[in-house]
Amino acid sequence: MESHGNVEYEKIEISVTKDGEIVSFDHTTEIDHTRILGICQVFTDMAALPNSTLELDVDGEAIFPVGFESKLIASGTEVAPDEKWLHYIDRETKQVRVKGRFMDGSALEEFAAYNANIYLMMRTKNYPEN
Repeated sequence: MESHGNVEYEKIEISVTKDGEIVSFDHTTEIDHTRILGICQVFTDMAALPNSTLELDVDGEAIFPVGFESKLIASGTEVAPDEKWLHYIDRETKQVRVKGRFMDGSALEEFAAYNANIYLMMRTKNYPEN
């Protein structure tokens, strides 16, 4: 986890090892994190991005439904790090469950294992509210 002032990042690792794989994940946010400020997805092989989908819910509430295209929250190296974040998710948290499924879209001509990690931008509890 990296820290920058009162913002920290949580990483949900998603490793895809075979063509068409469905990877389930279940992550509990850290107790010192009080709010999800943003989300992004980072692929180690951008060629795997087309047709890949992500299903995600936070604390039992669907955020991205079945069939949500990962390309809507993923970007390559051409996008500056501070601009990669989708701020659609802005909700209070304190050890909430973030779970879902990632589905490989089988866009690789010759499959090679890759990661499609999810990053959560989190506010820490030490952040002054006013």
